[in-house]
Amino acid sequence: KSRLGTEYVAILGSMMGRDREQRSAAKEAQRKAHRDRHQVQDKLRTIEKKERALSVPKTSFDEQTRKDDMAAKTAELKSDEQKATNRRAAAGRERRRATQLLHRSHKIQAEAQRVLELSTQEIEAEEQES
Repeated sequence: KSRLGTEYVAILGSMMGRDREQRSAAKEAQRKAHRDRHQVQDKLRTIEKKERALSVPKTSFDEQTRKDDMAAKTAELKSDEQKATNRRAAAGRERRRATQLLHRSHKIQAEAQRVLELSTQEIEAEEQES
């Protein structure tokens, strides 16, 4: 039982490590999506300012192309954000699982300690009888 407790602690340690890595990756993906979204918005504002400064009339084709490009980039950013959300959810599930294993490990260790104490008491009682 003591060996099982040690194995649970080792498993828990590796799960906690994976959890930290997943949370870091999810946060970084979310930051990247946020930066990308702002970069796209800045580029669009710059393009719109240049168009107004040149006072070139927009053709419907250029307008549609710009809207299509913006829609495609927005869809890509939403996809990245969804992936980051999914990674955070998976990290949360992994963290809850690791906590459950930690609690189980503590219970097993407490039971092993109790059994060891009982065995020690029994041996001492037998020694006193003999």
